[in-house]
Amino acid sequence: MRTLWLVIQREFVSNVLTSRFMIGFTVCVLSTAVAVFVQVDDYEKRLAGYNTAVREAAAEAREWELYAKIEPKVHRKPNPLSIFNVGTENDGANTVTVELGKPIFEFTSPIWEAPTLKRGSDNPFLAMFLAVDVVFIFKIVLSALAILFAYNTISGEREDGTLKLVLSNSIPRDTVVLGKYLGGMLLLFPIVLVSLIVALLIAISSPVTGFDGNDIVHIALIFGVSLLYVSTWYLLGLLLSIWTKEAATTLILSMFIWVVLTSVHANVVTFAVDKFSPYQSQPESAFLQPAFDVWDEYKPECIIPSRSIGAV
Repeated sequence: MRTLWLVIQREFVSNVLTSRFMIGFTVCVLSTAVAVFVQVDDYEKRLAGYNTAVREAAAEAREWELYAKIEPKVHRKPNPLSIFNVGTENDGANTVTVELGKPIFEFTSPIWEAPTLKRGSDNPFLAMFLAVDVVFIFKIVLSALAILFAYNTISGEREDGTLKLVLSNSIPRDTVVLGKYLGGMLLLFPIVLVSLIVALLIAISSPVTGFDGNDIVHIALIFGVSLLYVSTWYLLGLLLSIWTKEAATTLILSMFIWVVLTSVHANVVTFAVDKFSPYQSQPESAFLQPAFDVWDEYKPECIIPSRSIGAV
């Protein structure tokens, strides 16, 4: 155990005193802060739009005098966790209007207007580019930092000759590898923790944001999954460092795999599924047709015959 702790301490000290740690720490914290600041501003605008829509709907409800004019609206409140991970928050409708004699699934009817409304912020750049949030920063920046910290753990010491000096002692090789892994994770842990704390402080500083116990649990899950994600990338860099003999080769190979998995892989998989899917996709009308059939059967029952009206 004492030998393992010495390896961990040596790995941690040799990296924490380098410029790449300070640069990586600064870049991760600043990029996280900027991303959260932008998402908090977007959340405030979406929440203001939601509150305005609710007040307008309440004012309209007080003016209803006839049953035929009743058109209740359902509004979707913005999720405060979208500050950390946008996800599908901006997809779909924010307001649904329930109108008499009009099915909600009629999205593109040539006669009726769409009963749904998508309400977002007035920032056009958030719709043009990818959603840069805390999860996105952790996905890109932390994975790159894990690669930069792990690429020369073994191959770099092999080139310097220090690896032979370490293995000349009675230290098992698995202890050396485990110590370097734990030392690297001990180095990345404060970066993830401080970045998430900064993001949480910026989010809490907004007067309109509020997190309940369930949200705190989800934020803790983001922290745990981020550590697991960083650990996977660090293990990959450590594995490549063991296989290769030169640190430069490890770095080139690691960065190539990083680019493929973080950028190319998702786009290629999406393209391949669309082009070479074993199942032929059906148009949207095919999925809505059963609902239209049910509505066509129900619609005659809603129409009161003219003779019945005259009799009344």
